Amino acid sequence: MILDHISNKEKYRCLPWLYSALEAMASITPETFEPGQIIIDEKNLFLNCNVYHSKRESEAFFEAHKTYIDVHLIISGEEIIGHNDESRLNETNPYNEEGDATLYKGAVETQLVLKQGWFAVFLPGEPHMVGLQTGDDSVQVQKIVAKVAGHLAS
Repeated sequence: MILDHISNKEKYRCLPWLYSALEAMASITPETFEPGQIIIDEKNLFLNCNVYHSKRESEAFFEAHKTYIDVHLIISGEEIIGHNDESRLNETNPYNEEGDATLYKGAVETQLVLKQGWFAVFLPGEPHMVGLQTGDDSVQVQKIVAKVAGHLAS
């Protein structure tokens, strides 16, 4: 797992798979953001641009991937991303190859707070619970999730 600000993207040139994702996301602002998918390199790198409202932990679930690395970047709004070790979670939906996800329920052990410009990277097998509200009220979030083929990191 990596947590950093997009303004530090240059230090990731040594990880070409991550640098490519950050480069693709860096020019998108709240004003230019459009929901949908942007394909950068066929099945190796694409961006899912999402708008949603943050939610309570009781309304969320963990997911873990096998094929893709997730790079989550907040364009506007803020959220908490929960994390726990896979061994401490209960599988609720077995691996779905089409969606590249196994779903889990369980308690959040650690939390990352992502605000505008901050990104988090989750490698295959790292369960994460996204979109959690940071306070009592739900807020609108604009977020890009870059999906990077895991084989590029080997």
